[in-house]
Amino acid sequence: MEAQDRPQRTGTSGRGTRGQYESNVGRGGRGGRSGRGQGRANGRGERTPRRIVQDLVAFFDGSAEPNPGNGGAGWVIKDAGSGVELKRGGSIVTIPGSATVTSNQAEYAALIEVLKECIAFQANSVQVKGDSELVILQMSGSYRVSSPNLRELHNTATHLARRIPQISF
Repeated sequence: MEAQDRPQRTGTSGRGTRGQYESNVGRGGRGGRSGRGQGRANGRGERTPRRIVQDLVAFFDGSAEPNPGNGGAGWVIKDAGSGVELKRGGSIVTIPGSATVTSNQAEYAALIEVLKECIAFQANSVQVKGDSELVILQMSGSYRVSSPNLRELHNTATHLARRIPQISF
């Protein structure tokens, strides 16, 4: 699926602030905002219908080097039935007011991005997979969020997860 197939985000770099962090890598040429489910222009100014994928598997990963240090976030979305990769993305992660990010903050940044993309796909169910035991257990409710640096990120991810009818971590 192409970048034009999903709702656009506005902001100077094509992305806006997301909770406590901001991804500062733009996606070039994506100004404006299209409505949910509109699809893309076909060259004649008409809209083509969006394909709605009902069941997804979402993978996320974040890292900081050193920890804390420079952070990055990446994600992949696959169709749960066929295993076909539908979309992938990544970004540099920054925290406003801080020169560094932790690995856990980068993991949450990746999770937030992939959840937004799953919502854009209008997924009915999503199985979320990541290598951060902390983030997975916090999102599943097994661990509480004790770090003040992660509370806002966790709240943002939880809010997004609630917009997906069926989600598992």
